[in-house]
Amino acid sequence: MQPSLFALLAVGVFAGVYVGAIPGLSATMAVSLLISFTFSWPTNEALAVMMGIWVGACYGGSRSAILLNIPGAPAAVATTLDGYPLAQKGEAGQAIGVATTQSVVGGFIGVIFMIFLSSPISKLALSFASRDYLMLAVMGLLMVGSLGSKSLEKGLLTAALGMLFGMIGMDPLSGKVRMTFGATGLMSGVDYVCAMLGLFGAAEALMQIKTKDIKATKQKVDRIIPKFSSIVKYKWLTLRSSIIGVVIGALPGAGGDIAALVAYSQAKRTVKNPEVPFGEGAVEGVVAPESANNAAIGGALIPMLTMGIPGDAVTAIMIGAMFIHGLRPGPMLLNDTPHLFWFIVGSMVVANVFLLIFGLTGIRIFTKIVEVPKRILLPLIIILSVVGILPQTPWKLEVTAPGIV
Repeated sequence: MQPSLFALLAVGVFAGVYVGAIPGLSATMAVSLLISFTFSWPTNEALAVMMGIWVGACYGGSRSAILLNIPGAPAAVATTLDGYPLAQKGEAGQAIGVATTQSVVGGFIGVIFMIFLSSPISKLALSFASRDYLMLAVMGLLMVGSLGSKSLEKGLLTAALGMLFGMIGMDPLSGKVRMTFGATGLMSGVDYVCAMLGLFGAAEALMQIKTKDIKATKQKVDRIIPKFSSIVKYKWLTLRSSIIGVVIGALPGAGGDIAALVAYSQAKRTVKNPEVPFGEGAVEGVVAPESANNAAIGGALIPMLTMGIPGDAVTAIMIGAMFIHGLRPGPMLLNDTPHLFWFIVGSMVVANVFLLIFGLTGIRIFTKIVEVPKRILLPLIIILSVVGILPQTPWKLEVTAPGIV
């Protein structure tokens, strides 16, 4: 109940929302940078600001996904499929409002599951063997046919190309280098952020050049907060998607991006007669992934707190932060420091409250981005995409001029 902890959570959530909205910046990057700043802080203060940034950034990626068709974070990739068509119809305010409320609801459901079902979910995650992860990967590839275009052949071809690019670099088992063509920078593979910004950022800007003279759609932002009846309408879809997010989030190495795609796919299969077809601005296509990716936060914390195994990249960094502050993540952590579990639970609850506040503010300003003339917006998108990949690029750019190196 210390006011300083509430203030740090608020600052973390606010910063996370706007860091997550910038393509190329992610919760993983923000939390990793925070470790150096919070090295000398007390443990509670350091964990509070990290939890705030994580919760805010996981939601923040949906804003650029809806407005620009560029996911600010990997977990927002599925949100682009219906969020951006809603913005093209002038309903960006409604889409962001739905994304905010569903993220908060999914976050609370993740907390509830973390409190009551940590032990059985952690046992389920531990029971996954190599064959189970293989089946999960195969299921993800098969989902491409339903998530992408209406042509199954194009979807499978895209999946095959994705597998081909995923094989670039050093094999994790044998250590053999594959398809690097002698470039040492490719030994670690194609960076996820670079691929995402290239496929969604630069590609979207290039595709929209042909419509650069079309006047931007005027956005309707008269009602941002969704009606309570609409939240109740999607309650079962929200619950199913959140459960998917918790379970997949608890799988080591999975994370919110996989959870969001799986939730979107199950929504597309189970929702009968949506008002608008999926891929053309269906509200259900925003509800499912946004509920899942924030619920995955609670799921990812379960193996971290109970077994010392990271559920995703952010929890891997947080385990390092705990070691720095003298904690030893693992089975004995909750026995030796039981208050830590409840501190993290309380931080998630308060962070989701702040997320509701900050997520529903500034939307009118954000929606103005869509109304910016494309002759100005498209060059900015390409510049931001290039700037976003520079920290991930293994090569140094050297420009030589007379007297300048």
